[in-house]
Amino acid sequence: ASAGVEKLGDAVTRLAEYFGEDPSRCESDKMFANLRRFIDALRASKEKVLRQRRSAAQAEEKAKDKEGRSRGGRSTESKEDAGQILRQHSTRLRAAVGGNSTSEDESESGDEDEYMASLTSPSARK
Repeated sequence: ASAGVEKLGDAVTRLAEYFGEDPSRCESDKMFANLRRFIDALRASKEKVLRQRRSAAQAEEKAKDKEGRSRGGRSTESKEDAGQILRQHSTRLRAAVGGNSTSEDESESGDEDEYMASLTSPSARK
């Protein structure tokens, strides 16, 4: 048992010297208390940094969402454009299939046979 105590005393002396303390004046209980406070402060600091990073990531995500919503006007315009394209497409399909479209766009649609051929060709399906 005395060899274990001596070994522990040597370890405490080396630890005090490692931290720049005078082993003869440094009490082990105070040194370990200081070391414990340092470890606790290090953990708290690490947690704080992680919280800040998460907060920054959330703020960045909110900014992206907000930016996406602010582009909503552009998105609405593209939805309107898509709606117009779909209306033109359905008009051309009705004209090609039955020829009984009542849309005014039918007269402006151009060559429906050529359009239908481009839709049904194998290269258009890819």
